[in-house]
Amino acid sequence: MATFETLPRFEAGWATLTEEQQAMFRSVVLEAFEPDLAMPDRPFRPALRVRQLAGSPDVFEMTWSDDGRATFSYGAEREPGQPHVIWRQIGTFARQSRSLAAGLMQCAEGVEIDEHCRRRGVHSPLIRLGSTG
Repeated sequence: MATFETLPRFEAGWATLTEEQQAMFRSVVLEAFEPDLAMPDRPFRPALRVRQLAGSPDVFEMTWSDDGRATFSYGAEREPGQPHVIWRQIGTFARQSRSLAAGLMQCAEGVEIDEHCRRRGVHSPLIRLGSTG
């Protein structure tokens, strides 16, 4: 059986989910994700839409509902021969879109492109409002 741990960002996202969403995630992990982990010779079932995140070779995304996704990576085995999954982030598409929009608004209002903006998906050069040249 796989082992799991959660990062603080996952736990923060978890706290924003409804009880129904939390139950849905648990169900998907126990009934689909974990059984697929136990079969390393075949890919995850298509319904989970597991994919590697672009630019992050060690981070994967899983869709656990029509509106929910979680990211994870693999850690060192804690039980011999069993995968160890580190849950990194969880949320709904709407919540993540609002977070990205907030970051874009802050950056568009003239905040320098820094780590704050990069974490929110702003990777292109910013033309600062009110600046010349």
